[in-house]
Amino acid sequence: MLKNNKSVRIRIISILTLSIILIGTFSTVATATTYYSTLAKGTEFFQVSTFNETAWQTTVSTNSNPSDWFEGDANITGAQSKFTTMGWTSVTWEMYDVLTLIILTDIDALNVLMTIGQFGYNETEINDNYTNTYSLISGIRSEWYFISGAFNESYNSATDMSIILSNPIDYKKILDDYNDLVSVIQADFFGPADATVKAVFQNMTADDFLWQIALNNLAMGSPISMYIEELVDSLGCENASYSGNKLIIERIGEANYTVELTYGVQGTLTSFVVKDATGTIIYQFISMGNTNWIVYIIVGVIVGCLSVVVVYIAYKKRKFNKLIR
Repeated sequence: MLKNNKSVRIRIISILTLSIILIGTFSTVATATTYYSTLAKGTEFFQVSTFNETAWQTTVSTNSNPSDWFEGDANITGAQSKFTTMGWTSVTWEMYDVLTLIILTDIDALNVLMTIGQFGYNETEINDNYTNTYSLISGIRSEWYFISGAFNESYNSATDMSIILSNPIDYKKILDDYNDLVSVIQADFFGPADATVKAVFQNMTADDFLWQIALNNLAMGSPISMYIEELVDSLGCENASYSGNKLIIERIGEANYTVELTYGVQGTLTSFVVKDATGTIIYQFISMGNTNWIVYIIVGVIVGCLSVVVVYIAYKKRKFNKLIR
């Protein structure tokens, strides 16, 4: 009888264990990826390692240079910039926040948004009509623009933000809501400012939207490679792809060219490369490292020294005890 009860218990436990494993397996498949932030406090340095001005003009643009994409001396080989991450916060944005902090990044465009507020497009009315909300991590950073000499003592911008949406699919919702708002604005009339308003509020393709956010503090959640993949696929971009932690965007200027953006362990940009159709690098800046490593080295040295001291004291104590005996 005891053997039979034990056998029954073993069968029940086996069935329960198998059920838990199967449920866990199917739950893993059904549950969407949870992304998280790996931002860390510290300062990251960047340096322009390549700039072929002639190739840029014949491939990218005859009327611009990298300083039109990035602030300061971004068009000078050897110039450096830096970002100091001071902290981060979890926030929830509404549609008006998205407009002012992601889409309308130009001061003139923001002024136009203020102008149409009197026509029924103020913050309250826009948020009432577009009710999606977006959870994100916002990294607060100070920025020193690219400079060919020594860094200034004070930063150029104290309010630079790295933005990590909790769900990369939300970028698709943002684009859809924005394009819907554009269609409403294009059908409205804004008096003397009508032409200016409609010149600012234009439909954006998925590729144009990705390019804009890529140049404006786009950061990735971890696992980074999965985040990039879901971002590109959910937007439905035609001219963008990915490879590991690298986002690849195909562009057309004076000729076809490719921009490769690589993201490091914190989910922020560590390398920006422009290549022509043959794969030759026209422009590049790369991360020169983060001061976080200095902190780890210092801590490691301190711990190592303390360990040596502890071992030495233990040795002396043991030797002293032997002498007493």
